[in-house]
Amino acid sequence: VLDASAPAAVSTIGPGCGGVQIPHLVSSAPHPGQAAFTVEVHTAAVNAPALFLFALGSASLPIAGGCTSYVGSPDQLAFCITNPFGFASTKAAIPLGLQGFAFSAQAALFDASAPLGFALTQGLRITIGR
Repeated sequence: VLDASAPAAVSTIGPGCGGVQIPHLVSSAPHPGQAAFTVEVHTAAVNAPALFLFALGSASLPIAGGCTSYVGSPDQLAFCITNPFGFASTKAAIPLGLQGFAFSAQAALFDASAPLGFALTQGLRITIGR
């Protein structure tokens, strides 16, 4: 359901999981017509493959080892590699017609220090707004 009067909002869904460091997902404020909406991973394993997951719905699916998927079945994926500081990002334009549209985001990364060999960020619920 689109709510054309909705303000831009980003809220956290649950905790992340990982090894030595737990990666953290952040985003810029999501506004319609924005040319470069950004989602970033901070404090992740260095030089690690990372997968950004985006879904129209949200979920809370326990995986194992205290890890939970908050995106359910992803509708969009973006792949990258973290830099030597454990940082990665992806960008997208937001069309004007998406005012009030909400979606979920999370990132998964390979992490040799994690018990399961991977880490997950916390989830984000993102509402595109004015």
